[in-house]
Amino acid sequence: MNPSAYLINTARARIVDETALLSALQERWIAGAGLDVLGEEPLPPDHPFRVLDNVVATPHLGFVTAGNYRQYYETIVEDIAAWLDGAPVRLLGVLPAARLWLWRSAVGVCGIAAADAAATSPETRRPSA
Repeated sequence: MNPSAYLINTARARIVDETALLSALQERWIAGAGLDVLGEEPLPPDHPFRVLDNVVATPHLGFVTAGNYRQYYETIVEDIAAWLDGAPVRLLGVLPAARLWLWRSAVGVCGIAAADAAATSPETRRPSA
């Protein structure tokens, strides 16, 4: 990295060698770092990152905005309602034929009574008017 470079990590702490980064920052091999994820959270009070003037560290909040929270909670409610209706949404990497098996497995794990499960099964559910 160039001496004018900034390392920004909002992904995963383990992708950065923090010992090497600390050396690079202390010796000014790079201009600075913005860190939202760290190997140890919360960052201990005596950690060297806390006293470096070329580090901005946030407490794992890089994603937090009012818009993100609104979308997160709205989709959670939608996901739960769809699952309870027997028609889960946003199933990543699940083939359509596997959805019924996944739904049946989840119903069994949650202990929903067989009659209730049959009434809401994707096989027997009628479209709402």
